[in-house]
Amino acid sequence: MTQKAAPLGFFSRISRLFEQQKALVGDAALSVFGGDAVAKPREDSTYKHYYEHDATVGVSIDALSNMRLGSGFYVTVEDEKKSQPALDMVNELNERIHLDEVLSNVDRCMDIYGRCPVERVTRRGPPGGILELLVLDPPSVEYKRAVHGQFLGFTQKVKGKQPVQFGPDELIWFCSNQAGNGQKALYGISRIQRVLPLLEIREQVIKNINGIMKNQARPPIIWKVKAANDVDTLKMLLKKCKEAGSDPIVQPKDSIDFEVVKTDTKAAYWDYVDYIDTLIFQGLHSPMLNYLRNATEASASIMLDVIKADVEGRQRYLKRMVEHEIWEWHLRKRGWTGEIPSLQFGSPKTGLEDINIDQFIMKGLELQYIDQAAFVDILRQKGLKINVKPVEPEKDLPVSPLPDDLDLTREERKARIAALHHIANS
Repeated sequence: MTQKAAPLGFFSRISRLFEQQKALVGDAALSVFGGDAVAKPREDSTYKHYYEHDATVGVSIDALSNMRLGSGFYVTVEDEKKSQPALDMVNELNERIHLDEVLSNVDRCMDIYGRCPVERVTRRGPPGGILELLVLDPPSVEYKRAVHGQFLGFTQKVKGKQPVQFGPDELIWFCSNQAGNGQKALYGISRIQRVLPLLEIREQVIKNINGIMKNQARPPIIWKVKAANDVDTLKMLLKKCKEAGSDPIVQPKDSIDFEVVKTDTKAAYWDYVDYIDTLIFQGLHSPMLNYLRNATEASASIMLDVIKADVEGRQRYLKRMVEHEIWEWHLRKRGWTGEIPSLQFGSPKTGLEDINIDQFIMKGLELQYIDQAAFVDILRQKGLKINVKPVEPEKDLPVSPLPDDLDLTREERKARIAALHHIANS
């Protein structure tokens, strides 16, 4: 772990009062001797509880994280010849610190808590650089911020242990959905925060429904006796029957009567639960399978396109943070002054992605590199139902016109291509 940054001296603190910036951040007062710690949100434990125990919340956050990072990433540079040393150092760092796993952890923490602090565990050097990235528990970390917005450092508080102080440059602070620039703005907004009241309502409604279902399975019974003295006798009889697992039998039959309490099975709970689920789905903004299953193809495509925009927005943020706060920081500490590699999500491109398959097929027909059988097979793979009898070899259209028919005249070749187009369109 790197050595902690020294606290600001007295004269350094005084000099901040004469800086050009005039705007203040939030309502905290800046002492001449230091900034105030910004209190973290109180609902952190509640957010984690719902992520761990509510299937809708947990699966939604995991699905979004898999959409953002499930395809992996790769590193590129503009000038491979000049920037090969930087590319090698970055690839070595990614593999050594398991950056893909770190980013997955960071991404989930940002959705659950709204932020994620990550410690740069560094080597003293030379050469310097990052030795490890350690994801800290977000609820355990508070930050100090001056009245003008400057970071003064971080404090990690763990129950039963002494607080740990970090300098401004020792932690990477990932933040989700920052709104404004107030004192608490850099704690971000949890994805669960928007739907927390709805989750609590649904939880209570489900408890009520469970009670109704139990009453339907074994409805309450009102027992009736003729005299007050028989009440205790009946209670003892029912207790013994319950212990024995049998029903009471009394004589004569008119000595005890009973009435079964009927419950209304048509209570409008299910419509209400469905309404609450719809609001939760909108708030979590994730691809929930039950909605995609019941949607039309067009509606499902629109929902996925909207979610895709959310996914790409988080990817852009992670890309900037990784390039500047991890790779550039690491390379500069190791003495590199050239190009900083870029992060690209997905699989490395091979060039085949840019080929227009339709033009490729038509060119193959034109040059006769694709015969009738191959062309019909391609159309069938595209989902077209084609019933074409194979052409006999002795007819004008052989199954394999290349290389046997290289001696065809120009007119014969045009006629063959026209025949193939006719077969494809029939």
